Amino acid sequence: MLDDRRRIFNYRLARARRIIENRFGVLKAKINLKPDRIEDVVFACCVLHNNYFLRRNSPDKYTPQGSLDVEDEDHDVQEGLRAGDTNIAAMRPCATKNATDQAKETRDAFTEYFNTTGAVSWQNKFV
Repeated sequence: MLDDRRRIFNYRLARARRIIENRFGVLKAKINLKPDRIEDVVFACCVLHNNYFLRRNSPDKYTPQGSLDVEDEDHDVQEGLRAGDTNIAAMRPCATKNATDQAKETRDAFTEYFNTTGAVSWQNKFV
């Protein structure tokens, strides 16, 4: 049996999932492609978004100094790492823990957040 904290988390997660599914529906409707190509485009959008999100929130971890192309003051491009470079190992992998443990930690953190800082006035109606 779930306690109230978990019920609130499950409700908020389901609500977020519905919103995301609606957004994907809008994206799919705006993409004028053959149905067999839409999945690839949506996947590419997810990868680009996640890459941006990770780099924005943890730039030193996911894009260390010298890993990206940059322009200097004279607008000359300084190339970053390329596939096959011997120092590409400097890039850290995204997952460093067991996925199950990480998933539990993430769920617990969101559960805490949704019941404290991120609580909304009406969420207890659904408990």
